[in-house]
Amino acid sequence: MAAFLQNVQKLLQPRSVLLKVVARQSLIASYDKKEGVPRDFLCWLQQDLSLPAIRQKLRVTSFQLDREDQKYRPERHKILGPDLATAHFIVKRKGAVKFVGHDSWFRLNKAGRYNLPNRRVDGMELEAVDASGTKLMSAGFENFVDLENLRYLNVSNCVNMDDWCLACFHQFADTLEFLDISDCPQITERGIACLHHLKHLQALKMKNLPKVENPQLVILMLEELLPNCKIFGPDYNTIHNELETDGQINQSGVITQDSHTAQPETQVQR
Repeated sequence: MAAFLQNVQKLLQPRSVLLKVVARQSLIASYDKKEGVPRDFLCWLQQDLSLPAIRQKLRVTSFQLDREDQKYRPERHKILGPDLATAHFIVKRKGAVKFVGHDSWFRLNKAGRYNLPNRRVDGMELEAVDASGTKLMSAGFENFVDLENLRYLNVSNCVNMDDWCLACFHQFADTLEFLDISDCPQITERGIACLHHLKHLQALKMKNLPKVENPQLVILMLEELLPNCKIFGPDYNTIHNELETDGQINQSGVITQDSHTAQPETQVQR
């Protein structure tokens, strides 16, 4: 994106005079004595073609394309079932997923491909989602419906993650145990207040949230609303050490407690 904008700037600077001449000639050519200047042409002349304006238009266009791309597709869920449909949705967008009873994570390989079943498979239950660093937004969470075993969710460093997204997390209230919302620049106290639905949450990581003005007060509120949850806030290392002492998480960030008989690890590979 930066290289593209630089190329646009290089093209606009030396040709600014030429553009004015062409616009003037086009105006003369399109002028009609009865109708005057066409309205569409006048609207085009009034556009802001400065580099900041072009950059903003590109951002808006990119956001709209991402939102359209992340819309819920009922056909995908009908064919694959909710767990595999969500897995395909996340992995295709550069995330990673893990299923109950599986030790490995599914993610894109270097060639941009991944190995997931392309049909419904009984017993493949989605347990963990790592969407960190993706463009996941509120529209994308419509694809997370009917997940009955989701215990781990990492949405850290997601630029589109906002309060509307956190309001969607109530659908994970019966299963979610670990949540990471760190480094999300759009999240505020209002969104974090929605997390009170997650009564089974054992660990919440929420460091570096620039729009949260009073993180200490927010942590106190969460400790009251979620008394069984460890808060990974500004003093993350201390809480992490406590979890290690309790045997709930190891040094690689692996949750070892499991509500299932088999105890698969939930580890995000970096």
